[in-house]
Amino acid sequence: MFTRRVGSGHARAGDMAGTVHSTGYVRISIDGGKYTAHHLAWLYVHGLWPSDQIEHINRKRSDNRLVNLKERRATRQRAAQKTRAEKDAYFASLVAERKQRFGW
Repeated sequence: MFTRRVGSGHARAGDMAGTVHSTGYVRISIDGGKYTAHHLAWLYVHGLWPSDQIEHINRKRSDNRLVNLKERRATRQRAAQKTRAEKDAYFASLVAERKQRFGW
């Protein structure tokens, strides 16, 4: 968990830094830029910005403990997702099979 170094407005030094965005991710403002806490945690521990996406293992977007984060390679993610053409072809084959089978 990241904490505030200095107070500002209603937030005091030592309070949890950032806010939970409508997407469920914790976002932290630093020098006018907005960053997600899980990317900052990865940078803090590993010393480099993540090269791809960071995945929350338990799927809770606000749980940014290091044990809950893993780097997910974009190539692996793309391989796991079917392309639109593959989905359309699969659906068309199902429809054709149903027509032949049930005489639609």
